[in-house]
Amino acid sequence: MSCPLILEIPARACRARDVVAALRQRGIAVTSDLEHSDEDRSEYLCRRGYVSLALTIRRDRASDVLYVSFSADLSKWRWWNFPFLWLAGIFTAGAEIDLQRDAFAALRSFGPHHVAGGEVLGLRFEDDRAAEVSSDPR
Repeated sequence: MSCPLILEIPARACRARDVVAALRQRGIAVTSDLEHSDEDRSEYLCRRGYVSLALTIRRDRASDVLYVSFSADLSKWRWWNFPFLWLAGIFTAGAEIDLQRDAFAALRSFGPHHVAGGEVLGLRFEDDRAAEVSSDPR
């Protein structure tokens, strides 16, 4: 499973549907979980191929920001299949990290501020502005 990532985006910069549209433009399938959504909180599943992530978008009206969090998709996990899915996760971790990095790249245009997570993804945050760390040592 991938590491959680929480971003803060000024609500004036975008709405929840703008976040979903940006992800879809990057080739990430996004499905809504209407059962766990309300006016200020929306839950989605982001999927590419055989890997998926849970996406939660929560609007804080007091500070007028959107909190966007990516975490592990646990929708298929049950007590009886936990060991198998955990073992399978060892082999899909790279694809999950790629999905999360692409999702982050889709949201960079909204000017996200770092709240928590993202270290394993090779992301760094300078002056509260997100920047990807290059893996090229040059």
